[in-house]
Amino acid sequence: MKIIEKKEIKGIIRIIAFCLVAVIMLEVLSQAVFKRGDAATYNNKYSNAYAYLLEPENTLQVACFGNSDLYSAIVPNTVWETSGIASTMVASPLQSIRQTNYMLEELLKVQSPTVVVIETDMLYEHSPDRNRNYEKERNSQSNIDIIIDKADTAVLDDFVKSKFSIFVFHDKWKALFKSKKSAERDKYSHGYHVSVKVFPFERADYMVPSEYEDAIKATQEAGLKEVISLCKKNGIEVLLMELPSESSWSYERHNCMTRLAEENDVKFIDFNLLLDEIEIDENTDFRDRGNHMNYYGAKKVSAYFAKYLAEKYNLEDKRGDEAYAFWDESCVEFEKIVAKEEEEQKNKA
Repeated sequence: MKIIEKKEIKGIIRIIAFCLVAVIMLEVLSQAVFKRGDAATYNNKYSNAYAYLLEPENTLQVACFGNSDLYSAIVPNTVWETSGIASTMVASPLQSIRQTNYMLEELLKVQSPTVVVIETDMLYEHSPDRNRNYEKERNSQSNIDIIIDKADTAVLDDFVKSKFSIFVFHDKWKALFKSKKSAERDKYSHGYHVSVKVFPFERADYMVPSEYEDAIKATQEAGLKEVISLCKKNGIEVLLMELPSESSWSYERHNCMTRLAEENDVKFIDFNLLLDEIEIDENTDFRDRGNHMNYYGAKKVSAYFAKYLAEKYNLEDKRGDEAYAFWDESCVEFEKIVAKEEEEQKNKA
């Protein structure tokens, strides 16, 4: 009996030793090979979100976090040209609020923004159900629904990626580093993804006023509060923002964000209620069926966004400041990038 116990103990020790070695190897690879500090130079879908690493330290006034809706709709160069505010888009496809928290921690090591913007579509995992019966659901949520809501497996996935960058930049082997040309593009785009594709469509009336809420998961709300708390600890103001997107937004989601903004004492701006004021045109301003904006629509949103930031947060106009002279160069080079995109798109037509 004692021999069996000893064997079991040895087995447990081997398992623990194996796990420790595995963790150490992952940490070594993450720190020595797949370093976040070099993230902007990697050939990876996340690399554009780290474009701020190519900026001079502590020069960014605004850092925006979100998913593809964000990096399609806000052009930092337009923000600069409109109000002289230095901003960046820390956005990646399907980015989660937990990933945002970790990415914000990384950004704060080299930048000290006055305002952090949280794009709210990433708080939802699916497009809104236009046929959903909110009245019927109001009092029907069961205890098991609440438990399932809190047991979000994506939280573990985000945690692992945050601790071991090898899982984020694991495809670096495909092309060890970006080409110089590609790196320059990211430097001048500041996290924005240029698209001059035009997809005309017939816009539906998707923002019909409603008294109901499309609530986010408890884990998502907890993650949002963590981000807001981190910002407030660092003296950073927070703005919740939703960008024009017919396919992923609704008035019920607007109501939820309005409540969360009030509860957390932050501002919320919903561009889906400003389409006519900004003169958004469904025939010219989207690159797909109302989900993502193209460059032409993004310029309109960005100009309004810049004025909003200057008015609501009293951000200093840095145009003419020698420390920000690189932004003038950035705008010139960015226009060349857009012109090339337009020429390529014209040739495809």
